Amino acid sequence: MNKKQYKKISDSIRKMVAEDQCLRKSAEKSRDWKSVKEADKKHTRLLKSIISKHGWPTIQDFGKEASEGAWLLAQHADHDLKFQERCLGMMNEAFDDKPESVSRKYIAYLTDRVLVNSGKKQRFGTQFKRNTDGSLALYPVVNRNGVNRLRKQYGLESISEYREIITLSP
Repeated sequence: MNKKQYKKISDSIRKMVAEDQCLRKSAEKSRDWKSVKEADKKHTRLLKSIISKHGWPTIQDFGKEASEGAWLLAQHADHDLKFQERCLGMMNEAFDDKPESVSRKYIAYLTDRVLVNSGKKQRFGTQFKRNTDGSLALYPVVNRNGVNRLRKQYGLESISEYREIITLSP
């Protein structure tokens, strides 16, 4: 593949991420998540096509923004656990081959998302749910006592720092 093709795919991923984020911000205000769910399905189909043809969008081939954008789209593909598992496997393979090819912290996020979506305890403490009163509750973690050490190894802030960040996010 040539640079022009990589750029075209990277631009496509960036556009999907921009739409994803815009719809999510709107849904936070309106509490209408229908358009978000529809977009998630559309983005999943498009990302499936990209990775089927070109493999996981790595940082060195597609750029950091597109690689992280591909992760975000996979992270939001909760309707397709098998696809999330496939993406996680591809990210891990890319990391094992060249650690600089994908962000390790995003591997942690997708690992937890897959575990939570499978009804299992998460490893890194990246997944929270919103209670009916609006407060955040951490999904169960395998090793609650050692989780902050593990988070640090993956380039993540402590759970308490992360909770503060997501609590303050609009």
